[in-house]
Order: sequence, then C-alpha cells, then structure tokens
Amino acid sequence: RGAARVSMAVDATLTELYRGEFEGGVPDIAVDGGTVSIGHKRRFLPFDWRNARSRIWLNPAVPWEISLKGGMWKLNADFRGLELRLLDVGGGASDVEIWLPAPVGPVAVRVSGGASHVRLHRPSGSALRADVTGGASQLIFDGQRLGSIGGRNRLETPGFAAAADRYEVRLSGGASQLDIDVV
Repeated sequence: RGAARVSMAVDATLTELYRGEFEGGVPDIAVDGGTVSIGHKRRFLPFDWRNARSRIWLNPAVPWEISLKGGMWKLNADFRGLELRLLDVGGGASDVEIWLPAPVGPVAVRVSGGASHVRLHRPSGSALRADVTGGASQLIFDGQRLGSIGGRNRLETPGFAAAADRYEVRLSGGASQLDIDVV
C-alpha cells in the first residue's frame, strides 16, 4: 500500500516466505500468521515518492492471496510459477502490469476503486470471465477494443463454463484503461 515503482516476482530458491529490497525509505512491514503487510508511510515532501523503489520476491512453495491497494504507482509483477488464489487491485493503483500464472481452480481477480492503466497478461489456454459493473473505460479484452462500457456486462473466453481452472475477473468502481490479454 502507498508505494511507487514496485516490482514483484517469484523466486523458487527462497527458503523464507518473501524477500524485499527497498530504496527511498523502508516501509512498515508486519507479519501476522500467514499475512504479510507492506505499507509505505505517506510523506509530505513533494515528489519524494518518485525516488522510492521496492523489489519483492515471493516463495512459490505456498499459495498466495495478493491485495494491492492504497495508492500504488508503476507496479510490474510477474506471478508466473506462483499458485495465486486471489488478486485484488484497487484504491488508486495506476500503471500496473501483471503476468498471471496458470490458474489452479477458480481464481478471483478484482480490479476496482479507480484503478487505471492496468494490464493483465494470462497464459495461453487459460479460461477467463470478466464481469464489469459500475462502468469501465478504454477496456481491451483479448485484443477486442470495447471502449467505454457501463451497467453490467459479462465477457468470457470460449470454454470458460467447462474449465475447472480459470480466472474470474470482476471490474468495478470505474476502472479505466484496462487491457486483459493472452501471452
């Protein structure tokens, strides 16, 4: 939460749960049971956050639920090789690019709260349904430019209903410039 220029990746050599490197100030880090929280204090120095950089590596030996909230700018996350159970992006996240792993079971992905410039790359062959509520602008779904859509809309890849391993994406709260594609 409250971070700028963040990169996240998977590191199969880790023996600990995660590892992080931070420039421009060490964040508050709390571990409570299986929950790791990393949050940067808001500073009042103009543009001071532009000098910050965080690199976080995750251990793929455990499944992860990841929540990216509270003002995230320039996030690049490669979760391939991870068992991802939940991904929640919102609260003013901007300039976000995420490579999703192959889904195991149904995986919930939520993009909400004014998130903008978000790109989600999923592996070839992975099924996905996107439920849009509350509007989205400049939406691209598998190369199809849908522009601005409002109300309730549902987009699905072929074979979604029969797929046991799949992504269930929920877009709400005015997400803008969202691109969901296959890599």
